[in-house]
Amino acid sequence: MKIKKEPLELEDNGYNHISLFVEDMDSAIDQAVNAGATALSEKHDNSRYEDTEGSSSVYVKSPWNSLIELQSIPNGYYYPENSESDVFIP
Repeated sequence: MKIKKEPLELEDNGYNHISLFVEDMDSAIDQAVNAGATALSEKHDNSRYEDTEGSSSVYVKSPWNSLIELQSIPNGYYYPENSESDVFIP
């Protein structure tokens, strides 16, 4: 069996990232970077159903090469009742 040494991509099978909800995106990015993570982009708007006002997200790469998604949705999301997916909110 060949072991992949690079982190999994989002389209790969298996564990590829965790997502953490944060209240203050700028502070969360600063804390992650100060702890050794690398921000993979600037913070950006969320995608469909999670793009309410003030929402943002960013991926960071941890020092151990895992992807961590930081996500803030201060004004909630709006998944329709007939959505193909259920949203897990802890």
